[in-house]
Amino acid sequence: MHIKFQSYELPSARQRTSWRLFSILLAMLTVVLSVLSAPRPVQAATTVIRVCSHLGTSSYNILSSSAQDLRLKLDNPTNFGPNGAYGDFDFTYINVGDNFTEQTLLTNSCDIFFSGYEPDSSYTSTELAELQNWVTNNDGQVIAGCDDSGHDPVCNLLNFTVTTDTDTYGFITDTAVNPINCDGSLGTGDQLEMAGGAGGYFSGADVTASNVLAVHETNGLPNSSKPIVIYTGNFFFTADINMITVLGLSTGNAVTNNNDILAMNAFSALADAAIGNAVCSSAAGLNLSVADANLNASSGSISVPVILNTDGASIASVGFSLDYDQTCLSFDATDANSDDIPDNITGLPVGFASSITHDAADSDGELDISLYDLSATPATLSDGALLTVAFGVNSSCVTTDGSTRDLTVNFSSAPAASFGDPAGTDVDGTTLNGTLTLKFNATPTDIALSNSSVDENVAVDTTVGA
Repeated sequence: MHIKFQSYELPSARQRTSWRLFSILLAMLTVVLSVLSAPRPVQAATTVIRVCSHLGTSSYNILSSSAQDLRLKLDNPTNFGPNGAYGDFDFTYINVGDNFTEQTLLTNSCDIFFSGYEPDSSYTSTELAELQNWVTNNDGQVIAGCDDSGHDPVCNLLNFTVTTDTDTYGFITDTAVNPINCDGSLGTGDQLEMAGGAGGYFSGADVTASNVLAVHETNGLPNSSKPIVIYTGNFFFTADINMITVLGLSTGNAVTNNNDILAMNAFSALADAAIGNAVCSSAAGLNLSVADANLNASSGSISVPVILNTDGASIASVGFSLDYDQTCLSFDATDANSDDIPDNITGLPVGFASSITHDAADSDGELDISLYDLSATPATLSDGALLTVAFGVNSSCVTTDGSTRDLTVNFSSAPAASFGDPAGTDVDGTTLNGTLTLKFNATPTDIALSNSSVDENVAVDTTVGA
């Protein structure tokens, strides 16, 4: 089922003004001046992102001297901050030390875990298990270098095989909006430098066409059989940590080469994911997004926010169409209170008119939504959740064995989403689709008690079956 918003059918601010009776010239000029001077939307406070490392000052980890240029670039307000090109984030760096656990990472409020050029022997099996628990239970985000088979402890969590190769350079293969190219500034054929003498490429069952972002060169050409950058949704791996630290990055706090761009995009993307935003939403400019999310669908329904990032632009109207997976999801368009808004769409901005239609037969966008302000001095939309859509979960999609179900909620490209400023002028923007992982209660396979009874006069709170 798809939700479409026929943006070209929506009235623009200029058209809406034309519907009003023309009055004296002075009044018209007053309206124009008020529109042109409309205030820009207030940006939310800078979000602190905590980057944690195991033994953080050594082995190319986040507090090491080898990562100094990386920290300088992350701390440069031109790159990150209220006016930063890659997002309004403030990075802080934490050494969680040895023998860390999931609780250690939670106590330190870690958002991103960074592993540099660490020997496999530097981690215990317990530490790796606790790191995996943190990722699984908290949607944790990890950046790790995996240079060779003796220095890839975190990559081993996904059973990736790292093969050592000549350390030269690689090519970007995926130019879509993703953690290597959030801002869209890298194109097909752009090179990423590898340096330092150790580097490799990935192989294994978990390496797929959808998670490979860059590959190694062979004889000066991209070699698709040798991936060097991978993002799985939680793990961002490079086959050479120098790609995002010393030797790969330029010296200082400025972004001047492709590796600099890669590093800034990666940290921006994972910061977005860590706080529940759509990946790349901060660096992609003006956009609408559905964030990737793990959702408990045991109740038979899920709620999906549509998020607006104005990137500082004054946006007074939007139109878009949503396409959802009808094999798993359904939408009930009932409007019990007859306000022309389906009851399963909530959180609409106050003071804005809306046009919402649902057509289950439309295979490229079942939900069409447009929002606009008909007043003479249109208000502007704020960053954040624009609205929330409640979907039903079809019984055919429910699992009972503890497995999950992945599906996407996409923005239609026909028509594409549209954005307008208070004067009715189109503003260029983009959309970011979301992948939802649905979780369900598992049916118990067995129940057994080691003890089925207890004696009289036992201590309070004694557990039967313990």
